[in-house]
Amino acid sequence: MSARLDGAPAASYWRATTTEPQYRPPAPNSRYDAAIIGAGYTGLNAAIALADKGLSVAIIDAQQPGWGASGRNGGFCCIGGDHLGIEAIEKRFGAAAAQSYAQAQLAAIEQVKYNCERFNIDADISGVGETLLAHKKNRLPQLAQTRTAFLQHYNLQATYLTPAALNQRGQLCDANIAGLHVPAGFGLHPLKYCYGLVRAAQDRGVNFYNHHTVTSLAYQSSHWQLSTTQGEITAGKVLIATNGYTQDAMHTSLNGSVLPALSNILVTRPLTQQELDRQGWWSHNPSYDTRHLLYYFRLLPDRRFLFGGRGGIRQSEASFAAKRKQHALDFQRYFPAWSNVNVDYFWRGHVALARQQTPHISTLAQDLYCALAYHGNGVAMASWSGNKVAALMLNDEPSLAEVPTFMRAKPKAFPLPQLRTGYLAAAYLAYSWLD
Repeated sequence: MSARLDGAPAASYWRATTTEPQYRPPAPNSRYDAAIIGAGYTGLNAAIALADKGLSVAIIDAQQPGWGASGRNGGFCCIGGDHLGIEAIEKRFGAAAAQSYAQAQLAAIEQVKYNCERFNIDADISGVGETLLAHKKNRLPQLAQTRTAFLQHYNLQATYLTPAALNQRGQLCDANIAGLHVPAGFGLHPLKYCYGLVRAAQDRGVNFYNHHTVTSLAYQSSHWQLSTTQGEITAGKVLIATNGYTQDAMHTSLNGSVLPALSNILVTRPLTQQELDRQGWWSHNPSYDTRHLLYYFRLLPDRRFLFGGRGGIRQSEASFAAKRKQHALDFQRYFPAWSNVNVDYFWRGHVALARQQTPHISTLAQDLYCALAYHGNGVAMASWSGNKVAALMLNDEPSLAEVPTFMRAKPKAFPLPQLRTGYLAAAYLAYSWLD
């Protein structure tokens, strides 16, 4: 099972509200110190870090920067990147590893903020922290447990929010039994951030090979030969940073190791102040609920509302239309005062799940590396991972010391990987019942 790489860029609100950079034509059949497959946050951050150390770098993408998750996500720059949760990570990998991972997640948020500052990226940053909303009474203990975990592992004092407090903060929806505000993270325009990184990379001499699909990788006497649909590229080191669009045939070490899952997003027309007041939601803080197949949502700076959620395993036109209809109904159920508000945009894209349920920053073979699997929360973690995988490629041990040991493990293939779609369908059924 591999995510499709064909098709035009998603007709998203992000693409409608930013301008794509101009790209210098790359030299054909060239040799580089490092080649990066995948022009998303991971690849771009890695390219900048490598170029800053004097390496010649090429970024190769089957489409173009921001075509995948880096241009399709909800713009949540926050704690996350795994599917386990910090308490399960502590139980599985130990207290020291959990502490290291918690610090990495906080550092990842700061790196995005730092990138925007040093590269002068106007990414429409909005909101302060994020809010977790209990969608059922039986999830109230989860809020208390999460609050304790944030204090213990992240040294963050999360604020418990009663319905009255949510009302005062302008965060009322159908899932307003109670909430928990975490004072870390913010919202941004993900494609403006992505394109800002592209410009920073080009300023450092990075070459972009857009619409070049890598068809084979071969190691030949101290270098890698990358065959693409438009020519050959030679590199001393290669990074695979394709996340949810990783193809099984990319390299034997990654065959069957990534499970792509669909995430869906709608954006409404701009809301009036009267409409915001009627629903009781005017906060710009990113929010999400306690469902396993969570909904995530936020008010954008221009007063449009973004509403996202997991679900769907097929990519057909019929599936797209059905999910758009269902997603709109879910939005109306959560925000009934906006049931007649037009939806101007709907799109979907792939997140990447790994068998270990954590991100990976790994050496796959001689001078071959990967950084991927952010489990639907990659704005911050992908940026940080790109920087850290560059440290791995450069043998920068002081920087690598900040990477938890479990993240450096090679991704493992799922059992009977040809059945990954079935695993996902079964999981969705179980989660729907639990939710």
